[in-house]
Amino acid sequence: MAQKGRLKKVDQEYRFVILCKFIYTFKYVTRKELDRFVSVIMGIKYPQWLIEYSVTRSLVKTYLDTTFRTKIYYLSDSGVGIIGGTERLADYYRFDKDRTGLPTYVHHKLLVETYILLKKQFNIKEWVSEWGMRVGRRRFEKVPDGLLKFDNDLKIALEAETSYKRLPVWKWFIKRYQYDILKRGRYHGVLLVATQRAALKSIILRVVEMNPEFCNSSFIFTDPAMIETGECFYNNGVKYIQDALNLLKEEVDKRKDANPAYGKY
Repeated sequence: MAQKGRLKKVDQEYRFVILCKFIYTFKYVTRKELDRFVSVIMGIKYPQWLIEYSVTRSLVKTYLDTTFRTKIYYLSDSGVGIIGGTERLADYYRFDKDRTGLPTYVHHKLLVETYILLKKQFNIKEWVSEWGMRVGRRRFEKVPDGLLKFDNDLKIALEAETSYKRLPVWKWFIKRYQYDILKRGRYHGVLLVATQRAALKSIILRVVEMNPEFCNSSFIFTDPAMIETGECFYNNGVKYIQDALNLLKEEVDKRKDANPAYGKY
């Protein structure tokens, strides 16, 4: 997407659309996250002009979060408008400043980091965030932190783990995914991302021990450092994420062969 020389107007507009879609996906982002997305994913060496001009054009609004001393970027009505034709849930976009406290901020930061790291390496057809998955569902219904759709039709639930969970919570967590994956085919697997390696190892021990057969075949465990090198923990060992996805696809194909109605809920 990098471009030398003067851009045509249509190309400039396309860049604004891509920038706004990124913000739309997560409802809001920080300046650091915007800089990284524009440089790493869009391939623009100097992102400053694109970001600042999007604010000047009133596509993006900002406010200073005094708790973290961080400038937050979110979409204006005009910003939502330029992507409305391609995003079916654009009418539901809302930004609430009161929902950016410490627990939310840390969790949100991990999700955005995971997005950029994965998009850099994989062809992800669609990324639906939690807020988008909640549209049309009951208020307290549990949904993943995100849904990733890959070009081989795999549907992966994303779970970002930033806090300690008690054993009963993990048991319910696994039971819910057993139903959604094996019975309904709503998802084909789970990508569980922890903040760091120590936390990841603890989670793997807890989760796999509860249901080894299901968790080994359906859960891909990783953290940002592992994603950076394209690695994960899957089926009792460290593997490349692409290899884990290929093995998971084979599992899904077996389920479909055994039950032609699998996933057609």
